[in-house]
Amino acid sequence: FVGSINQCGRMREMYKGLYENVEAFIQLQNKYDNLEFVIRSSVTPEVRARVSKYPNIKIIDSMLSPLQLEELYLSADIFPHVGYEALNLSTLEAMSYGIPVIATNLYNIPEAITHMKNGMLIDLPDPKLLYTKNGCPNEYANPPIDVMKRFRSIIIEKTKECMRMLIEDSSLRHNMEKEASQTIKSGEFS
Repeated sequence: FVGSINQCGRMREMYKGLYENVEAFIQLQNKYDNLEFVIRSSVTPEVRARVSKYPNIKIIDSMLSPLQLEELYLSADIFPHVGYEALNLSTLEAMSYGIPVIATNLYNIPEAITHMKNGMLIDLPDPKLLYTKNGCPNEYANPPIDVMKRFRSIIIEKTKECMRMLIEDSSLRHNMEKEASQTIKSGEFS
C-alpha cells in the first residue's frame, strides 16, 4: 500500500482505504506462510496501534529515495489499493512494475484496470452514494465518510477474496503482472 507521507495525508487515509486493506490482510494472514504487508504512508495513531502486534506488517512513514521506492515496488506481488478516490499515481506506478492492483470499481479507475485482466476491481454496493448530485466525486465531506463506513465490512471481505485468489493462483497473478506492465508500457497511460 502506498499513500502519502505528508501529515495532511492522514486526513485522506479513510479515502485511500488503508483501514480496509489492513483489515483484509490481518484477517487473511494466518492462512498463508511468509506474507508481509508494507504500508508506505503516514498513518493515524489508531492504525499504528492496530498493526503494532503484527511483525509482518511494516510501516514506512519517511521519505524514500527513488531507488528505495523502486526496490519496494520490485519486492511486491500484489498492490491492494482499495479506496474511495479516483485513479492515482501509485496505482499506475505499481502497474508499471507489473504488480496486479486490487482497487475499487469507482470513478476513473476502470480506465486503467480491466477486471481479471491487469488487476481486480471490487464493486461497491451503491457507488452513486459517493458522488455529488452533478455526478462528480464528493471527496472530503461527511456523507461519503458515512457511506464508506457502511461499506467497510463488504469491502474487507471482497478484498480478502481478491488477495486470496492472487496468492493461491500464481498463473492468474503472473498473467495479470504481464498485462499490468503492458497496460502502462503501451496503453493510454504510457
